[in-house]
Amino acid sequence: MNFASGGQFAPDRGGQFRPVKGGQFAPESGGQFDRILQLDQQTCLVCNRPAKKGTPEYNSIQELLPELTKVIDSKPDIESDLRRLWNTSFSMTDKFGNAETEIAESIKDRDKLLLNKTKLEEEIKRLDADINNEILNSGIDRATDIVSMAEVTNQDIQNYSRAKGRLELEQETIEKDLKGVDARLKQLSVGNIDPIFLQKKELLDELVELTARVKEKQYKGLVQQLEKTANLHFENINRLSGAFHGKIKFMETTGGGYLPENFNENGQRVTNPNTSQTSSLKLSIILAIMTANKDRGYNNRYPLIADAPISDFDPLKKKSFLIEAANTFHQSIVIIYDFLEGDTERTNRFKPDIEKIKELKNEIEKTGKKFTVHYLDIPDGISTTNRSELSVKIKPVNLI
Repeated sequence: MNFASGGQFAPDRGGQFRPVKGGQFAPESGGQFDRILQLDQQTCLVCNRPAKKGTPEYNSIQELLPELTKVIDSKPDIESDLRRLWNTSFSMTDKFGNAETEIAESIKDRDKLLLNKTKLEEEIKRLDADINNEILNSGIDRATDIVSMAEVTNQDIQNYSRAKGRLELEQETIEKDLKGVDARLKQLSVGNIDPIFLQKKELLDELVELTARVKEKQYKGLVQQLEKTANLHFENINRLSGAFHGKIKFMETTGGGYLPENFNENGQRVTNPNTSQTSSLKLSIILAIMTANKDRGYNNRYPLIADAPISDFDPLKKKSFLIEAANTFHQSIVIIYDFLEGDTERTNRFKPDIEKIKELKNEIEKTGKKFTVHYLDIPDGISTTNRSELSVKIKPVNLI
C-alpha cells in the first residue's frame, strides 16, 4: 500500500506518522513498514535511488526485515471431535430431561438413608448400653477376667468333685453304721416299749413319707398346670402370625427345679430359637403365672409394666400379644415404638398411626378394658449427638 502517494497518512520508523509536502504524511526511513514499502515500490526511500528486484540494493533492504513467521493453518481438523460431541449429546438428552425427577428421588433416598442411619446409631448405642450393663452385672471387664474366672471355676470343680467323692464315702459309711445302730436299738428296746407307741411311730413314718410324695406330686401338678396354661398363651400369641413356634415344656433339673424349653412337633428340642420365639416364650410364662393365680387376685395387684417387649415381633404377633396381655392383666403399661408412621411435615420424626391404633383399640375394648395411648414426642433439632438438650413431651393421642 502506498501511503505516500494515495493516502493522507503514513507511519514513520517508530510506527508514528509525520507530515510531508502538501499537508500529506509519509513514513520516515528506517522503520519496518518503510522497508516493506521500499520493496513494494522497488525504491530506496532513504537515498531516493532505484532498488529493482534481484539487485544488491533490493536484497540489502530485504535482509533488514525480520524472518517471517510461518503461516499457521487456520482450518484445523475437528471433525472427529464434533462427531464425538454429537453422539455424546444423544446419550445425555434423556438424563437432562429426567434430571429434576432424579434429583428429587435422590433427595428422598438421602432423607430415608439419614433416617435409617439415625435409627441404627440409636440401636447401636442401646446395644452398647445393654452390653455394658451385662459386663457390669457379670463383674467382667477384660478378656483376662474371663480366663481367670474359667481357671478358678475349673479349680473349684476339681476341688468340689474330690470333696463330693469323699463325702459320699463318709455318707455311705455313716448310713451303714446308722442301720446297724437302729437294728441293735430295736432288739434292745422292743421288749420294754409299748406296742401302741411302735404302731404310732410306724404310722408317723408313713405319714412323713406320704406327705413328701403328695408334696412332690402337687408340685409336679402345679408345674404341669403352668406348662399347659403357658402353651395356651404361647399359641394365642403366635397363631395368627403363621410362623413356627413349637410348644413349651418344663424340664426338671438335677437340683429339683424346672427349666422351660421349646420343642417342635416331632418332640425334638429347638436348639436355635430366634429372638421372637424366645421373647414370646418368656412372656407366655409370665402370663401363665398371672392366669394361674387369678383366684388370688394377682392380676389386680400386679400390673404388667414392660419396655419394648414386642420389638422383635411381626405386626400380627404384636397385636396378638397386646390383646392377650389385656385379657390377662387388670392393668398394663407397655412402652413401644410400634404403631408409628413417618411425619411428612418434620424431618426424622414420627407421628402415631391413628388408623392402626384405632383398630387395636377396638380389639382391646372387646375384653372389657379401657384403652388409652400417650405419645412421647421429641422436639425438632434434637438427636443422639446433643442429648444434653433432650426433652420429651408426653401427648395424649385422641382416638375419637
